[in-house]
Amino acid sequence: MPILVERGIVSEADMDTCVKWRIGYKLAVIGPMRLLDMAGPDIYSSVASYLNPDLSAAKEVPAMVKEKADAGQLGMKTLGGIYPYTAEQVAERRAEIAKGLIAVRKTLSAL
Repeated sequence: MPILVERGIVSEADMDTCVKWRIGYKLAVIGPMRLLDMAGPDIYSSVASYLNPDLSAAKEVPAMVKEKADAGQLGMKTLGGIYPYTAEQVAERRAEIAKGLIAVRKTLSAL
């Protein structure tokens, strides 16, 4: 992330705001692997293959993500990806995540 500041793409304050209100608060509740399952390895692969060359030293999409996408294990939408799910578990997880995101956002707003 500092490379975006170094390149003049974003200011230091804007970087903090972006992480705090976008990636940061989500990861506090969901975690990176569950977030991958929510979007789906197919979506992650598509976005990463487009953005990684410009934003990361990693030019390739991680093999684990490609393998899941190629196998049709697309996370919550197919009831399996990084984690296995039942339809009931997907609904429960989404409700838990929504509650958690609201709680974290309220806490961050107070800071």
